[in-house]
Amino acid sequence: MTGVIRWCVARVRVGATRLAVGLIVMLVTVAGILVPSAVTANAAPTTLKIGLLNSTTGEFGSFYSPLVPGVEAWADWVNTHGGLNGHKVSLNILNNASSPSQIVANAHEAVDAGDVAIMVTDQLFDSVAPYLHSVGIPVYGWGITPGFFGAGQTNFFSYTGNVTNGKSTGTIKFILSKGKTKFAVLSDASPADSGDLKAVSTLITTLGGDVVYSNFNVDPTNTASELSVAQAVKGSGAQAVAIALLGSEATMQVDLSQVGAGNVWVASGSDFQQTLPQQYGPALNNYLFYFFTAPFTVNSPGMREYLAAMKKYYPSDEYNDESLIGWVNAEVLAGGVEKLGSKPVTRASLVKATNTLKNYTGGGILAPLSFPAAHTQAPSCFAFEQVQNGKWVQVSGTKANPFYCSKPLS
Repeated sequence: MTGVIRWCVARVRVGATRLAVGLIVMLVTVAGILVPSAVTANAAPTTLKIGLLNSTTGEFGSFYSPLVPGVEAWADWVNTHGGLNGHKVSLNILNNASSPSQIVANAHEAVDAGDVAIMVTDQLFDSVAPYLHSVGIPVYGWGITPGFFGAGQTNFFSYTGNVTNGKSTGTIKFILSKGKTKFAVLSDASPADSGDLKAVSTLITTLGGDVVYSNFNVDPTNTASELSVAQAVKGSGAQAVAIALLGSEATMQVDLSQVGAGNVWVASGSDFQQTLPQQYGPALNNYLFYFFTAPFTVNSPGMREYLAAMKKYYPSDEYNDESLIGWVNAEVLAGGVEKLGSKPVTRASLVKATNTLKNYTGGGILAPLSFPAAHTQAPSCFAFEQVQNGKWVQVSGTKANPFYCSKPLS
């Protein structure tokens, strides 16, 4: 998923290249002649073994498998540009196959193999959270379940902030500011999605909106069922839809268009591809996507680096939001490693270092991120793009700063 701008003592970043300055030479003047008085070497570079727990196949596979290319592209890019503070990166990719028991087994395997950190974005994270917390291994991911957050979860790092506490106001306030006050709230039956959207339903009414229809048991694999839900949304008079449907969010916008309600905005944070307007045509107009990251159109150092790496290694996944999530998870880890400077990278040291990140943006690819605050605080800033006339259009902020920010509920 580059620091605020990665300048640190004894460490220089040039373009996309991370160069570790291995020796610090102190010069003193002796009889008018400069001579070295002390030489301090960095800790010897090592290979950082990093585990990736992912539902690459099974029920959640079609949704989460694109994270893998994003993480692999990041590792390849790092390794061909001098390493991470001089350390090579080795990935240990473990497929959970959408199984709660398998993710637990894979987590034990990663820990036993000596992985220094784990990356994970998965509906099943709560199954493995107690174990990963107990061993103190740093975990980096898009925290979509409650187990990722809490004042005591100091070894879990999500670039989003706590999306599960129902206090983030940015998305709903943005939609309300556009005159959309009547909401339908839809999710699949998974505990993660249904729990999040029930919290969103409460948030909508707290902020002055009106929930006119809700359904927390939508089957995204059943086309006829989705179409009937679209009919119900139309009949409710909803103007906007808050939604989480395991990657079928854009399909709901198309279904609404099919039943004559294409003016209703479907607002999603988890179903984006650059090519969606070409896939669905005018039926996708009004589909609103909110990014926890900067959108692909932002010309920041971090986004340029991501796009260059994806174009080189995985061009077919270049504009897939899930691949970007994989990259961003890795970039938060990179921020912790770079904070360590010349110190050895261990599980404990990496946890401690990541908890000192302040206003970290990964070179402009993230809204400012700080730990330990993000363990408990809701996200404040989002970037929005909408399909208009068959094209993605940025509808928040500026090209340089695409984020719309709103203070979370206290």
